[in-house]
Amino acid sequence: MTKLAAIFSDHCVLQRNKSIFIFGSGIEKTKVRVELYQDGHLLGSDEGLVQEGKFLLELPPQKAQTSCVLKLIGQDREIVCRDVAIGEVWLCAGQSNMEFELCQMQDGQAFLEQETNTSVRFYQTPKQFFKDQNFFANEEKSVWEVGDLDGRKHWSAVGYLTGRELAQRLGVTVGLIGCNFGGSSASAWLDRETLCKDVDLKTYVDEYDQGIAGQTLEQQIQAYDTYEREYQVWDEKCKEIYAKQPDILWERVNELLGPCPYPGPINAKSPFRPSGLYECMFQRITPYTCAGVWYYQGESDDHKPLFYEKLLTALICRWRELFQNAALPFILVQLPMHRWKQDPDTKHWCLLRQAQMNVYEKIKHTGIAVCIDCGQFNEIHPQNKIPVAHRLLLQTLYHVYPKERIGQKKVLSSWEKDHGYQGNQKIDIDEKTCFSPMYEKRILHSTSIEVFFKHATDGWNCTGIPNAQGVFEDLGFEIAGEDGKFFLAKAVLQNKGSICVFSDQVPNPRRVRYLWSNYQEVKLFGKNGLPVAPFQA
Repeated sequence: MTKLAAIFSDHCVLQRNKSIFIFGSGIEKTKVRVELYQDGHLLGSDEGLVQEGKFLLELPPQKAQTSCVLKLIGQDREIVCRDVAIGEVWLCAGQSNMEFELCQMQDGQAFLEQETNTSVRFYQTPKQFFKDQNFFANEEKSVWEVGDLDGRKHWSAVGYLTGRELAQRLGVTVGLIGCNFGGSSASAWLDRETLCKDVDLKTYVDEYDQGIAGQTLEQQIQAYDTYEREYQVWDEKCKEIYAKQPDILWERVNELLGPCPYPGPINAKSPFRPSGLYECMFQRITPYTCAGVWYYQGESDDHKPLFYEKLLTALICRWRELFQNAALPFILVQLPMHRWKQDPDTKHWCLLRQAQMNVYEKIKHTGIAVCIDCGQFNEIHPQNKIPVAHRLLLQTLYHVYPKERIGQKKVLSSWEKDHGYQGNQKIDIDEKTCFSPMYEKRILHSTSIEVFFKHATDGWNCTGIPNAQGVFEDLGFEIAGEDGKFFLAKAVLQNKGSICVFSDQVPNPRRVRYLWSNYQEVKLFGKNGLPVAPFQA
């Protein structure tokens, strides 16, 4: 039977000013035709044959508009999608902090009750991770949502907050595609072949293969089903304990209930297996034409931080291939501060942040939202998503929409104003307004190191307090000599984007780093209010 891919439905948003891919499945060797209309006028069409059970058609680029109709005509049936909009489409990808819902964020219910924006639509890729007998039936139930109160509350908070600002600035409908899964490694979003091309990335596959060795598929399914039942019971008891004792330590919870069984066996039914979400979620939406990707992920790869630069690079390259767009923009969220109360500071998150920065600096058509100050101690899901979303927007405007940069007026809701957000003025979207100060170079002096930053020529905003000589005791800088042993450094903020750092304990400094910690207080910002990006050099 002829079918459109599930991502095409009433209210869907198609990407403006680009060729529009339309895809699905059908009867082998039969002809299919797609037509796009607006007010009865044919905007474009294409036709082709179903080959190997699938078809891929291409409509010509269109300007932004609404009230369109998309028709697919097959040998056996005709499918019609109504109230189709043409605007900007962004993929909201990653793990739980991109998945984090509007109703979960700080004062989220109040925001939802006040929010009246109707120019953002949302499609959630079904969160399925095993192709059982219900897989395709569940997928067919997925639809684009237009945003009533009950529906919108489950949308990605970061995605929606960024999308609503983008819609306001561009004056077009913005379509968001949620394709994310809490706790997922980037390896779950890549195909096995890509992972196996690199000796380090192949370790994800090798460890998985070793873990399921000797088990039949039926045994793996049974093991995972057993885990799910056990975890549900454990989790319900855990919630009861926290309801009565909110400050109880995690170790004590595990003593009372036994070890937490999460994440269960990593086998053929686990969402966390390598390539699992790639096969069951990502492939189901490609090659839907998008403007770009907002990517917030990395937390679940902190066990292999030295491999993350390779992993993220491979993901960007592979996804661009599948979307058939070698220049598809990727706007990254650099991980914020985070540490669980009971954990030591392993500094693995420092390495992940550095890997994200390296990818941004090396891979074309990427941006990075520095969010080091947006973390919460002992909480991996910070509830205030507004700063993250706004920084994503700034990077998106700068890198993707150069014509819309100049003289844009930022309109804030009363809710945002009440929460201390700045706006209601015309802003030129340039390097001064959208970039955090970022490490550029260092100059070694006899007893100090002078660090120079990009995007910091206007100077600094600092919440620390200097002494009478203008020296800051603890801004998060550390320096080391030839032995590589780091000590806390004092800092003097200088004009033209440089900072001098020194320490009595390091008479001949050779290395410097800043905020090289999983979690600590952030005190140093650029004049634009954006935090200085962490680094090691």
